[in-house]
Amino acid sequence: MVNNSIQSLESNALVLILEELKELQNTLNLLLGCRQEGGKSGHWAARINRAFFIFYVTTVSLFLSLIFTAWNT
Repeated sequence: MVNNSIQSLESNALVLILEELKELQNTLNLLLGCRQEGGKSGHWAARINRAFFIFYVTTVSLFLSLIFTAWNT
């Protein structure tokens, strides 16, 4: 009788854990699905980030070279 009640408690706990894991998996699937659907906006964001980085590096390099030139003259 004691073994049956312990096994029953353990199986109930395992069922609850399994249900929580299924809920987490569904949540992750929803989140990842939204990311994959937003591929077009993600692509544009990546292009804008790349363009901004190139603009930033160019501007900083030009600024530092002009400061260096002004300092040495």
